[in-house]
Order: sequence, then C-alpha cells, then structure tokens
Amino acid sequence: MDGDGIPYRTLPGTEHPLAAYFTRGSGHNESSGYTEKPQDYTNLLERINRKIESSKSMTPQPIETGDVDATVGVIAYGTSHWAVSESVDQLRAQGKKVRYMRIRALPSADKVRNSSSDTSMSTWVEQTCWARCRESCGPNWDRLRPR
Repeated sequence: MDGDGIPYRTLPGTEHPLAAYFTRGSGHNESSGYTEKPQDYTNLLERINRKIESSKSMTPQPIETGDVDATVGVIAYGTSHWAVSESVDQLRAQGKKVRYMRIRALPSADKVRNSSSDTSMSTWVEQTCWARCRESCGPNWDRLRPR
C-alpha cells in the first residue's frame, strides 16, 4: 500500500510461489496472516477508513438537476432514479420548483456529505428501511425533515 489505504490488486490464480493471494480482511494483519490481536484489528479499521476517505474523490460524482431556487429538494440513488424522475416531473407540472441530486456511488462524494439543503422541504428516497445510504452520507442529514 502507498498510504491511501487501498491495497494493490493482484489477479487470482498466479502460480508463482511469491504471488499474492486473497484473504478476508477482518481477521488478518497487514501481512495477510490470521490474527486476533486488538492492535492489528485497530490498524485494519484505520486502513479501511483511509481507503474510504481516499476513494471519495475517485467515485462518480452525483448528478444535480433542477432549479437553483428550488423549494423542494430530492436526493436518491440506484433504481429509484426512474420513480424519482417521474415524481419530479409531476411536481414541476404542479408549478413547484424542484432540485434533484442523484447519488451514483458510495462512499458518497464530499458534495453529498457536505451539502446542506436550502430548500423549504427536502426528501431522501431510500431503498431500505434502515436508511443505510443517508446514514453513510454523514451526520449532516440527520436533520432531514420538512421545515
């Protein structure tokens, strides 16, 4: 690794005796040896955190469409895009100004995490009952409810 927390990739099936191999990461140290040492696990979690932080700038950025002076903001991701697009069209047909942010990758870009809604009402369209996407985008969205 070069400090960004993202391990170098290898192709499985290499027959060279010094070739890398794949292991499940949560029980292994930096040398791929099995471990139950607390410090090794702490190092692993710190590496994963660096990996997440480093990869944010490499993931596809969200797509924002709509009115800059919107009164309604909608954030969604994945296959909910088509239903949200239809709903946004219906709201616009009713004369409402709408801004839509489509998240395209997790970990979310800083644009999503740091975005603060200036609309009078914002909606986060989730695909699970646990709100994992909103949760992963940071604490800024805990306040997301009609104002």
